[in-house]
Amino acid sequence: MTDCPKEMSTDEKRKRLSTLSSNRMYMMGLEYEELQKIERDAREVLTESPEHVECLVLLGWILYWDEKYEEAEKVLLKAVGLDPKSFDAWLVLGINYGALDKWKDAVKALKRAVEIDPDSRKAQIELLDAHMALGNEDESHEVVWSILYSENGEDHHVK
Repeated sequence: MTDCPKEMSTDEKRKRLSTLSSNRMYMMGLEYEELQKIERDAREVLTESPEHVECLVLLGWILYWDEKYEEAEKVLLKAVGLDPKSFDAWLVLGINYGALDKWKDAVKALKRAVEIDPDSRKAQIELLDAHMALGNEDESHEVVWSILYSENGEDHHVK
């Protein structure tokens, strides 16, 4: 299902990768070989369209899952540079910073994600984790209260 036939055009791959990028929960269930195939496809699309933000974010996720945190950081910084309003790029960048033990940077990135989508439970929880890792007790309490009292309990970014 995730394989791209040889005759699939770069544009078709780009559309397929954009669909996959929007469904991170599906991506998390894929086998390693499938993720590597998607990584190859993303890199191919980026060769022709180096400013394709969704493919950059998808590649960043895959690199994160493959524990290539430094490479993921570079890719994700490019994505937020191209689209400073990309919720997904800021979220994944923040999560990746946590894996690098760059907790202050994680807080900054995750705060930006929460600014873009204040109703995202995933971003709020990741921000809480980053504050806790830094020992920011007051900020942790503030995030907990915002989670408990937000009007919308849905997280439409995590499917």
